[in-house]
Amino acid sequence: MSRAGLLTLLLAVMACGTREATQRPGERATLRIVTQSYMNFSMFHIGKADSIFQRHGIDVEWVPVQNSTESLPLLLNGTVDVLPASLQPGMYNAMARGDDLRIVADRGYLPPGDCTTLALLRSTAGTPKRAGGRVRASLERGPSMVYVAEAMLASVGVDVATVERVDIPHAPEMDALSKGSIDVSFSGEPWVTRNVRTGAGTVWVRAQDVLPNHQMSVVLFGRRLLRDDRALGERFMTAYREAVAVHNQGATPHNVAIVAAATRDDPDVIRAACWIPVQPSLRINLASVLEQQSWMVARGLVTSPASAAQIWDSSFVVSADTAAQRLKGR
Repeated sequence: MSRAGLLTLLLAVMACGTREATQRPGERATLRIVTQSYMNFSMFHIGKADSIFQRHGIDVEWVPVQNSTESLPLLLNGTVDVLPASLQPGMYNAMARGDDLRIVADRGYLPPGDCTTLALLRSTAGTPKRAGGRVRASLERGPSMVYVAEAMLASVGVDVATVERVDIPHAPEMDALSKGSIDVSFSGEPWVTRNVRTGAGTVWVRAQDVLPNHQMSVVLFGRRLLRDDRALGERFMTAYREAVAVHNQGATPHNVAIVAAATRDDPDVIRAACWIPVQPSLRINLASVLEQQSWMVARGLVTSPASAAQIWDSSFVVSADTAAQRLKGR
């Protein structure tokens, strides 16, 4: 065969390969989803372990990260497709700029009631008096958590500006609390359960009593699912809704086994912990999200507030409603 013929054949093979690599609507697709080894990612781990995503033609690829701040650039540059996260200033700023970034679903809110998902814990040790009567507290540095902690402290008459703040990882934090090296810790599950069980601390202020129904965490989409393949985004949302329904059953033996394996945590602690609920409809508390943004604007963390339309895209949960009704009618 001539060189020209070989070149023509090569180009034809390459074109065929390109066509085969192009995803057609409804075909299997891989979604890259941010994950961390925390209990509040349980609905995603359940969705994968129970093959819920797979049944909807979605293969999940986990992308481990340390925190929400680190994960935002990954969503904006297309490295990941789905970001479960607490809301950070950079997210509001990106939305206000018009970047391809929207909240598309609930991932956890603070429920009124007896289940303590997030709390300020007070040391059970006879803590020494600090200089000037200051409280020494282990508080996370992330603005979304500072927002909650500040409101909780204010509810008991403590100005966060007067607190001697330290940032300690969870395991040594429990030891510091038990010894009285710190007076207060800001803890979520399963660390609330673990601290109380070991006698390191007692519940002082519960977040849901101060900020009932506060939007703690959300699911965000980037360009791929918002613009390039909305049908895939809708398919993901239908699967996610099914996974949330299983997650909301709480500490069933089935769920405990999945979450303990994913987090490598003690199944007994996972079983006893409060499972943060997700709205079955997947709707967010938009008023809560806007209030948090206003707090960040007032502190100079958000330069220009994003509008409600720039923050929240409800079309995907509406599509999941339709899909659920269609399945129910079968």
